[in-house]
Amino acid sequence: MADSMDEMTTSTTTALAEGAGASSYTPDAMRAVITSLREEAATRASLERTIVADYENGREATKQEADRLIQETIDRYDDKIASTKREFEQLQQRVEAQYRDAEAKVSQQRNAKAAEITRQAEQKKEQLKEDEHFAESTEAESFKERRRDQGKLFARDSQHLETYTQDFAKLREKCLKILAERKVDGAASPPPAAAEQETPLPSGGEILAHVKELHQAVVDAVKNLAGLTAAKAGAGMLNVFGRTKLLQEASQAAFAELERDFQRAGEALAAAAAFVAARRDQQQASLEKTYKEEVARRQKKLAADVETLTAK
Repeated sequence: MADSMDEMTTSTTTALAEGAGASSYTPDAMRAVITSLREEAATRASLERTIVADYENGREATKQEADRLIQETIDRYDDKIASTKREFEQLQQRVEAQYRDAEAKVSQQRNAKAAEITRQAEQKKEQLKEDEHFAESTEAESFKERRRDQGKLFARDSQHLETYTQDFAKLREKCLKILAERKVDGAASPPPAAAEQETPLPSGGEILAHVKELHQAVVDAVKNLAGLTAAKAGAGMLNVFGRTKLLQEASQAAFAELERDFQRAGEALAAAAAFVAARRDQQQASLEKTYKEEVARRQKKLAADVETLTAK
């Protein structure tokens, strides 16, 4: 379009030059030139408007196309963003669901493990209690058995002492019978004289052995009294009356010695009875103390074991 306008200008200029060269300007020539200029000016204005319109139309079309492409791009990326967001949300939901499932499984396993630990702990507690009950029952039976053994020991020694007491009484009655047969009044015999150096009674368990020794000594002395004769008493050539008198005196002297033995035996029996009773009381007290300490120790250990299981 610019080339056409240049051609029109050149043509007009050429026509004016030719007219000027041929003759002077004439009205018709001037009118022709003016008309030509007007036409060219109108053509130029039309072309300019066309150029401007084409430019505006092209620019608007280009802008619309750019806007369309931009919008398509925006829409495409919006769709992609929305799709990515949906995928992310779906992935997030799956991950959250997997996490919840995993957490539920872990919680279930943890609860199951805790329940198993609690169950095992309760079983161990019950086992500990059963063991303690069994141990306590065993210890109680052992305690009762030892108490019975102590009671049996006391009863046995007491029975022995009672037997010795009765035997000493029978031996003394036998002595009195022998004296009566020899016409000696045992009741009239002088009380036994204390020995110049009386040996103290032994203490502790030795008193039981001493009672046994005294019994044997009295048995032997009674046998000697029973076997005593005038000849053994040293009667010699005495007459019957003299021999009888001597036998009576010897018998009464022997009985006096026996009375001292009977008296010591009574003291020994009393001491032995006291020892047996004191030994029983001491053994029972010691056994009771040991039993209570053992029960307390086991109870303390049971409480500590139960507390340890509970803490776990």
